[in-house]
Amino acid sequence: MDPMAVEKALHHTLAATNSGVSATSFPSAAQRLNRRPSSEILYRLADNARNLRKARGYTQQKLANLCQLSKSYISNVEQATVNISLANLEAIATGLGCAEEDLLRVSIRPVPGSAMCMRLAKDPNR
Repeated sequence: MDPMAVEKALHHTLAATNSGVSATSFPSAAQRLNRRPSSEILYRLADNARNLRKARGYTQQKLANLCQLSKSYISNVEQATVNISLANLEAIATGLGCAEEDLLRVSIRPVPGSAMCMRLAKDPNR
């Protein structure tokens, strides 16, 4: 390879690296802080948490007390409006007496009235 071409490529790589741009760019700190989970996993968690809570005969307040979380937080989880931490996922699973993966599992059949059922009614091709 031509030595001038090598030097030019090296200069281009160094300039790109110094400017914060690279061929394998990673998200910036600001981008990582604003990362959101997919609506699919949020709705799956919401439906599973609600269904398991109701199957155990718990109110949102009862589950909140078991998990040492607020009732409004449990409500937000069930409405798929909160980006839940792993610690809170673990607390809710413990409160419901299930494994964390049970809260994230894909349901084979949507429960009537669940968020998944409502989405399927709006978009049957989903």
